[in-house]
Amino acid sequence: MAENNEISAKRIKWKGYAFIFLFFFIIGIIIILLPMERYNSVPILTVIVIFFIMLLFPFMPGILEYFMPRDDSYLPIDMVHTKDPLFFGRAFRNLVVSKMEVRTLTPGKKKIILSKKEDIEVLERADIPEGEEKTDIIYSMSEMTTGDNVYLQKEVYTAGSAKIGKYNLIRAFCADGKIDVGAGTEIIRWLHSESNILIGTNCRLGRSAASKSVMEIDVGTQFTGIFGAPIISGNRDLRGFEEGDLRFPPPIPMPDYEEWEYINKYLSVNVPRRKEGYNEGVEFDPEEKGTDKIRNEWRIEDKIIEIPQRTTVELNFIARKRLIVAPHCDIKASIKAYEDMVIGENTIIHGNIFVEGDLRMSPGCKVLGNIFSQGEIYLGSNTTVGRRGSVKSVIGKKLVEIGINTVIYGYVLTEGIGRVV
Repeated sequence: MAENNEISAKRIKWKGYAFIFLFFFIIGIIIILLPMERYNSVPILTVIVIFFIMLLFPFMPGILEYFMPRDDSYLPIDMVHTKDPLFFGRAFRNLVVSKMEVRTLTPGKKKIILSKKEDIEVLERADIPEGEEKTDIIYSMSEMTTGDNVYLQKEVYTAGSAKIGKYNLIRAFCADGKIDVGAGTEIIRWLHSESNILIGTNCRLGRSAASKSVMEIDVGTQFTGIFGAPIISGNRDLRGFEEGDLRFPPPIPMPDYEEWEYINKYLSVNVPRRKEGYNEGVEFDPEEKGTDKIRNEWRIEDKIIEIPQRTTVELNFIARKRLIVAPHCDIKASIKAYEDMVIGENTIIHGNIFVEGDLRMSPGCKVLGNIFSQGEIYLGSNTTVGRRGSVKSVIGKKLVEIGINTVIYGYVLTEGIGRVV
């Protein structure tokens, strides 16, 4: 609201400037034309008037829009909106259900019009034997199971839970219940569930895999985009903890500063804004800003910036060289690194991490914000990203590798390869 008032005030100010300009512009024309009356020179007057009209004409649309705006209202943007991670599955399910008379639906092969006329096989309970190949869309009215080495060429929707055998090849799969995917299965497009998803070893998850609840992904599985609340990685038979055992630090307000101070050409920190009553000529106390502590304790060299062990940082900062965060640090801020970044074990970062290079995170770390890298991301074992009730993202442009027993609340996305190692 304050921003809108500021924009309105600027508009009123510039309207005043425009009125003053037009006033002096008209006075100038009158001053030029008055002396010409004695010569009774109509052609000269006509040429001058046409000249000024042509001079002003290109600006008329802008002037009219400025004084009589047609689109001066602000765009209705929902700032808390997030995309639906299960969009594809829900859209397919809703489309199929809307095209079929579900209340009077009976098993059998039928026709359905989607983008074109398709064959759909309706089953009361789908049980597809080992090695079978299906070429039609499948609609299971309850649970569904498949044997090993099954090939489903079209989309599948089941109103119940599903157990998928080993080494299946499936185009797309949507379930209202739990999905258990056997080892070595490949999803070509998407895999969505309104409940839990359990992924076996060495699977391929296509473009999107999303669960409204917990998604457990075993070692060796590859993905491009996944979502879970949360995502838990690693061999579930050997997992030594449950989600309820996680301990999160209490939420803290993140710094919202406006003034940046350069420690040197490779490091700048976001210091507190001036308090009311400060004179412009009076400098902050360096101890109050926290910059003296950074200068004295951090290792800042031409090729590396290193934060020592067990350091607490309360200022957002930008590092323009390779950044190393030693173990057991508590970073109550956000970080931007222009080169590679390494985070030591058992470090807590309460804010966001933006890295232009590669990011390597050691075991036992906790990040409560988003993680973005233009390069590769490796999350060590027993790492946690986000917390229950908030959606966060881990985005690595080239590669994302997730260690075992890692818990992520939200998205993991990559343009390259994502895998659990």
